[in-house]
Amino acid sequence: MIYLTYGTDTEKAREETRALTDALRKKRPDALFYRITSQNYAENPLESLVAGQGLFASKYIVFYDSIFESKDIKEEVVGALAEIKASENIFIFLEKGLDKKTLEKFSKYAEKVQEYDETEKAKKKEYNPFAISDALLSKDKKQLWML
Repeated sequence: MIYLTYGTDTEKAREETRALTDALRKKRPDALFYRITSQNYAENPLESLVAGQGLFASKYIVFYDSIFESKDIKEEVVGALAEIKASENIFIFLEKGLDKKTLEKFSKYAEKVQEYDETEKAKKKEYNPFAISDALLSKDKKQLWML
């Protein structure tokens, strides 16, 4: 199984991914959990995680956290998506942004793909009824005039 969460709203995406991993770990408490980043990717090769099983645990839950920052790792993972899907282990990917080609490949093989992007409404400042008084106290004439 493959789960992909990506987008510019990293806080929301990370929160949803954390909820997913917590739910999967509760569902399968005997499964081994791996959190892999681009720094520790070499310690846990993809081939061993796709085909491997633990001695006492039958499955792995593998969480890849922003590994597509490295182009080599990205190519290796995207090239192995068919094998990852066929694996009995669960793979969760959290990325900041994806190109269209990579997203299409993941959409083909992933069980679930979620996007979390910041909207323009979220970027706009909320109305502050005290903004005029704050500008007046800070003696900011330009801001006072704009408000």
